[in-house]
Amino acid sequence: MDKPFSRFQHQSGLAERLRELGGGDHPGFLNQKEFFISALRAAEEPLAALQREAYREACDRFLEKLGQGRATPEFVAEFKDPLDKLLSSKDFALMEGGLPGSPGVVRSRLASLRPLSIAEGERTGTLRDSGAERLVAEAYRRLGFDSLERELSGRAGDEAFDAVLLKARRGVGDYCRMYQVSPSPEDTLPAFSLSRIDAVLGACYRLLSRLRMISWENTKGF
Repeated sequence: MDKPFSRFQHQSGLAERLRELGGGDHPGFLNQKEFFISALRAAEEPLAALQREAYREACDRFLEKLGQGRATPEFVAEFKDPLDKLLSSKDFALMEGGLPGSPGVVRSRLASLRPLSIAEGERTGTLRDSGAERLVAEAYRRLGFDSLERELSGRAGDEAFDAVLLKARRGVGDYCRMYQVSPSPEDTLPAFSLSRIDAVLGACYRLLSRLRMISWENTKGF
């Protein structure tokens, strides 16, 4: 029962964090920027836990079949599908390259890999994955963040910055509404959904970085 309960806890936590990120005002924070950063960091934790669990469970199922000599081409294809959405492009290629090896080689290769965190990559400025870049760019466009960049251009001050971030949060709330619903213990977010949520958080970090630059440029002009 531990694994399902753990997943349920993480999914419940992620839904709650997404509701907060896309919700209304929260007292106790200096401004929208402080809350925005806090909410993003809080959402990263349960998301990363779910990504690790999804990867581990997929690997466990595959290794069990492999040990039984029942890893058919169809099962291999089924195994690779969620990993394509959990691993970086480089690690996915490493995983594929190790599959023809012995069970020991496959087990060692899978154990050496970790799910990619798009949000962490954007937050730290270390995202260098082409597949993740496409997901972030798509989320950025769908969330309408380009228009928020233009809205802040030519406006200086914390009030203008906060107004734009509040709109960004509302946009995230609308976009992620289906993921804000409290799950049941039987629910499981697929790897596809985890990667899309990760891309949304990454897009938020990217927006924050760009807004900071725009705000700095605006200050220079006054």
